[in-house]
Amino acid sequence: MYKTSVITKNRAMSKLFKDEMMCPVETICPTIRQMQQDLVVTIVNLQRQATKVLLQKKEKMRQQVRQISEATKNILGRNFEAYSFFANEVSRISQVYAVYATVRENIIDLWTIVEKDLYKAEGLVIDVQLKLLRKFPDLSFDFLILSKNHQKLQEIIPSNSIQIYLRYL
Repeated sequence: MYKTSVITKNRAMSKLFKDEMMCPVETICPTIRQMQQDLVVTIVNLQRQATKVLLQKKEKMRQQVRQISEATKNILGRNFEAYSFFANEVSRISQVYAVYATVRENIIDLWTIVEKDLYKAEGLVIDVQLKLLRKFPDLSFDFLILSKNHQKLQEIIPSNSIQIYLRYL
């Protein structure tokens, strides 16, 4: 008897609770569903707009990169050819450790850093410099050949220079 009355009470409580909850849930649920649908539509629209804006910005950035690249080629194109030529030629000289370049007032400064025997390498480097002058008569150069002598490169070369060659040991 005890079990039956407890079960009966539980069923009655459950039905009462269910009846009270059903009414508000039934009236609120459609509103919540509509709000969820509206929210999903809003999120999808925002994602589409964000994607469109990002694609536009990406394309604009691509155009800017192309413009900068073209401008760089126009400015450095001939210099780059000279750098490549010089680096390729000095790479055949075993004493040459590195080459750095700076440009000032349309003059290309080439700093050739030599390891080991400076005097032996100097003649070979000068030959390459002469080849460079003949191949690029429209460019102006200033050459410097330095011995590394166990110094750090930061102590030898200007801070605004670019490395155009480095021997990998």
